[in-house]
Amino acid sequence: MGHYLLHEGMLDSVIYARDNFLRREGLLFPENVTLFSSPCSIPSLNESWANVNGVSMKSFGKQLKEAAMKEPLLIQINPDDVLSEPESVLWLNLHDVTLEDLESINFRHVTSASKDGRYQGICLWFTCTFPYYSTEPVILSTGPDDPKTHWLQTVISLPVDVDVEKGTPLAYDLVLKRSNTSLRKYTIEMTMLDPEEVEHPIYCGCHMTKCILAKAVIEKYDHGDFSMN
Repeated sequence: MGHYLLHEGMLDSVIYARDNFLRREGLLFPENVTLFSSPCSIPSLNESWANVNGVSMKSFGKQLKEAAMKEPLLIQINPDDVLSEPESVLWLNLHDVTLEDLESINFRHVTSASKDGRYQGICLWFTCTFPYYSTEPVILSTGPDDPKTHWLQTVISLPVDVDVEKGTPLAYDLVLKRSNTSLRKYTIEMTMLDPEEVEHPIYCGCHMTKCILAKAVIEKYDHGDFSMN
């Protein structure tokens, strides 16, 4: 597997090995993979340069941030800097995935901040699930909440910082498309969206009026109150 699961076309090699060497009823290790996404803060990129042993290096930090907007960062994110519940971008069953399935991945994430913080980027990581015969699945996770791995997390830096409160709606489109010049590379595009102009999930926890009302109605019916009062 590559960084953010797809980098360097590593899954292409898995598909080739499966199609050419796997016996009928053979096992794949791993057998399925999931790519996750979540809004996050990046204090190591944005705030740690204000005072470096008593010296302001903000200008250097600014240049670093500009560079990070052109190419994703590979860093270890502190779990406290993840700003919402992660959402599955992509799930693949490695027994039947094809190269065509990996050409372009399109994903829209509409969520709400789970805490107060500074929205500075989008964090990507993946998990791998292995064949198992017990009640507990065997999973390798490269997420912020789990032990550090070679893959770290892939972070896309935003052009501006956005201070958010718990319940603030957040929305973005994410496109991962295989490069036309190299099968081993992907172009990652992230577009920030206006939360007021996109459809929200039914169980959205944001503080927009329509979502608060929808949540109240759902909770009312969950408690068996079917009256319209």
